[in-house]
Formats: sequence, C-alpha cells, structure tokens
Amino acid sequence: MKRERGAFGQFIHHFRFLLIIAILVVAAAGYLYKVKVVDATANLKESGNTERVYGDKRVFDFGNRLTDSEENKLEDLIHSQEKITQSDIVIVLLNESLADFADKYAEKYGYRVSTEQWVMLYADEFWEVNRFGYDKPQVLDGNSDSGDGVCLVDNDFREPSSGKKHTWMCTTGKVYHAFSTADINSALDVFYENVDDDIYEACKDFVNAYSRHMAGPSGVKIRFSLIAVVIAAGVMFIYMGINLSTKVGKQTVTERTYLTEDSPEFYVNENIFLRKSVTSRTIETDSGSRSGGGGGGHISGGGGFHGGGGHSR
Repeated sequence: MKRERGAFGQFIHHFRFLLIIAILVVAAAGYLYKVKVVDATANLKESGNTERVYGDKRVFDFGNRLTDSEENKLEDLIHSQEKITQSDIVIVLLNESLADFADKYAEKYGYRVSTEQWVMLYADEFWEVNRFGYDKPQVLDGNSDSGDGVCLVDNDFREPSSGKKHTWMCTTGKVYHAFSTADINSALDVFYENVDDDIYEACKDFVNAYSRHMAGPSGVKIRFSLIAVVIAAGVMFIYMGINLSTKVGKQTVTERTYLTEDSPEFYVNENIFLRKSVTSRTIETDSGSRSGGGGGGHISGGGGFHGGGGHSR
C-alpha cells in the first residue's frame, strides 16, 4: 500500500526544484560574501607614503566643530576605508575667513580669484604642503599621476563678500580620474544633507559615499547582494506557503465546451491605431547652491594637478 505524503512532504515534493535552486544561490552568495567582504583587503597593498607631515592623522578640526570622541571615530572610519579605496582621505573643518589666504595668493601670482575658490586654493595647498597621497606624495610637476586621495574642506564661516559658506572636494591622482563632475556633486550632496545639523554625521556619510564609489564592484556591493538574496528567499518561501494550501485542479473545459453549432455569433468592432504624434517641452531646473563644480582639473600655484568641485550654502 502506497503511503501518502503529509503536508510538509507535499510541500517539499512540490517545490523541490525551487528549494534546490534557492539553496545553491544562498550558498554561492555566502561564499562570495566570505571571499569579497571578509577578505576584501587581504591582497591590497599598504600605503607607500612615509613622508606625510602629520603621520596617520587625517581629520583636522581647526574650527572646533567635533567632539574628541567624534574626531577619534572619524579617524578610525577613514583608516578602515583608506586601504579599501587605496587612497588618502583627509577632512579639514574650518570656521574662519580665508580672505588673507586669497590676498597672499593674489600677491604672489598677480591675479585674484572668486570667493568660492578660496577653499579650493586652501585645499590644494594643504594637500601639497603636508605631503598627502596614498601611493606617494604628490609630484608637483603638473601631471595627474601621483598623490592618490581626496581632501574635503568645509568652512563654516560666512564670508561677508559672498554671504555664503563654502565647501570644496579636492581630488588628486587616481581619485581625479575616478570622479566626474556629476560624481563630485553627488558626494557633496551627501555631505550637505547633515552639514548644518550634525557635522560628524555629514563627514561620516561623505566618507562612506566616497568609499562606495571608489570601491566599485567590491565587498560593499556583495554585502548588499547577500541581503537581497536572503530577502528574496524569504519572499519565495512565503509565496510557496500560501500557494501550498491552494488546490489547483486540471482544466477540464475550454471556452468552446458548451457551444453548439447553433450558438450565436458575436461581431467585434476594432479601432485601428494608425499613427501618433509626440510633443515635448523643456522644463527649467534650479541648480541650487552649487558653485565651482567640475572634475576638469587645474594646476595649483604650487604646481600640483588637482580636480574637484565645490558647493555653497
């Protein structure tokens, strides 16, 4: 006598192929997670730069805008991301006018720059003078192949001449090549979400956004993929559980089963779509508080090649 399966046995039998596929997918995702996330930095090189003026320090809170605890946590986050991104990550927080800095620049080079560019000049000089760069200190020869890293300078001082506060993201070396104008604006948008409410959160969000962009298809994205697989598997099991209780019989009739030769006929009128016309109009958008902008690159007064972009608020 053939033994009938219980409800659980029917469940396993009915969905056996889907279960096998789900197990294989989860196993593969788990393996990738282990290889790409847990061992993400195993084969990455250490920084070869031993000439940094400030050693391992990356956060410079000259405006006293962070607590000691926040500064230490930010330093830890940056150091954990530098090896993954293979780039120096420097954050400078100010609360002072940079007019004197700009005056010295004009005196030295014979021309003045706009108020929005003062933070750019500051970032360029700060990077070069303090010898930052993950691969090596930036070579001041006008080429864009050294000094890999990013320097975010935010000045909380409202310049009287412009009535605004200014921020600049300086990109150097391979980071210059990795960030387009749109990428820079996107990273600065993330920073500006919390810049006036919680500067620590703003800096942390910026570092994470920068790292995700630089890491590309690395461990961070694999982690998100694993979460997606788990969610998808959960939805699949719920779907199977719901549908298990539904008895699906075989189709025994068709649409013509009960029709006879004398059945009435129905005539259908159809409207045939012959052509279409499309109109369009341009919608103007507001560029907001962005200034500077661009990954086009420039050579600083010191001879270093930098990219970058800025926002104002």
